[in-house]
Amino acid sequence: MPRETAVKALQHIYNCLSQDEPFSIEYQVRNIENLSDKALARNIIATTLRHNGEINAIIKILCKQGKQQGIVLALLRAGIAQLLFTDIAEYAVINESVKLAKKINPRLGGFVNGVLRNSQRKKVELLAEIDRVKVSIPKWIYNACVNKYGKETTYKALEASLQPASIDVTLKNPQDMEKYVDLLEGVALPSNRSVRVKSTNVYNMPEYEDGTWWIQDFSATLPVNIMEKVIKEYYPNIQNKDISVADICCAPGGKTMQLASLGFDVVGFDNSEYRLDIMNENLQRTKTEAKTVCCDVFIHQPKEKFDVVLLDAPCSATGTIRRHPESLLTKKNLDMEIMVARQYKLLKYALKHYLKPGGILLFCTCSILPEEAEYIQKRFTGSMLGKIINLNQPAYCDEEYLTKYYTPEGGFRTLPHMIDGGMDAFGGFIVQKHGNLQKK
Repeated sequence: MPRETAVKALQHIYNCLSQDEPFSIEYQVRNIENLSDKALARNIIATTLRHNGEINAIIKILCKQGKQQGIVLALLRAGIAQLLFTDIAEYAVINESVKLAKKINPRLGGFVNGVLRNSQRKKVELLAEIDRVKVSIPKWIYNACVNKYGKETTYKALEASLQPASIDVTLKNPQDMEKYVDLLEGVALPSNRSVRVKSTNVYNMPEYEDGTWWIQDFSATLPVNIMEKVIKEYYPNIQNKDISVADICCAPGGKTMQLASLGFDVVGFDNSEYRLDIMNENLQRTKTEAKTVCCDVFIHQPKEKFDVVLLDAPCSATGTIRRHPESLLTKKNLDMEIMVARQYKLLKYALKHYLKPGGILLFCTCSILPEEAEYIQKRFTGSMLGKIINLNQPAYCDEEYLTKYYTPEGGFRTLPHMIDGGMDAFGGFIVQKHGNLQKK
């Protein structure tokens, strides 16, 4: 059942890709009631998409007699994905795949059996023959990264982005780090507030319902950690509860919960009512207080402006390939010019309509592409609206785990290979709006 669902889902997904139609992995597995079966189907689909380039190259090598299509191609892709890139028992993969092939067409059993056994037998030499980054990463992403980071760093970063994502949690109370490292069977990450855990079943992890932690990639915590330092510099001797913060494009809410747990007066803005509903459930679960507003952030004008703004702008999400491997197949270079223009427009709008004079704004994107962070920072430099705050100042450089992500231009950048076990790619910078900082 789960394998058949996965194969049919893959056929549907590849059909959607060929027609530039959206799709959802979760939607494809929605009707599987057994949680273990659902996890298996989800794993097969995600692994196939993550290794799409390699699998296609292998099929081309092993099926020289003709191009495979439709459900047969989906079946081969799923089978090879399981055999070469998971720890699922090989005999089970082959037996179940052959059964499914015969169900489709009795004459397909021998063909599918032969291809899968060949891939199993030649696994080492097949994988050695293929350059994973070259066949998996779109050329426009590779070239954009090489132009900024150089070939060596780009290859390391993109290779790490092709690995499955780890699960990191952020603790509501960092003083409890030692307790939660033991309780969650995890490893403490450098911020002393994040734990990397072994479990993949979030809902069964200890104290989930108690709300003492929430899922958040380590890299996604860094913008708030960096911004907290800048806030202390610009608002000295002021308690966090007296500092108002707007979190624009806030859902799913990890950064909002970070800010709220630090005691700031937070309002989250997002245009998705569905995502805000989930976020409000998480705020309730973690007992963190923040207001939320559903609106079009491009036209909304708050009645009162904020001391601080965090803008996690809509982006290509190429920094989250580890957890969304399908993005390798859906992102198009043609979208980027429009995307970057919207980001810059939203940056200017947030400065004008959300932020008080003299206030600070952190701009960030979960993108590996310099166009969506470093180049926007460069374009903003010299703006009439504000000035870039250079993070390479002594006040912000007292913690090595943060300074390693600072860029020479004074912004910040994470790449997937920068920590053992990987991390998402994030880039951004901090701006002070022109005008006199309002005293409190």
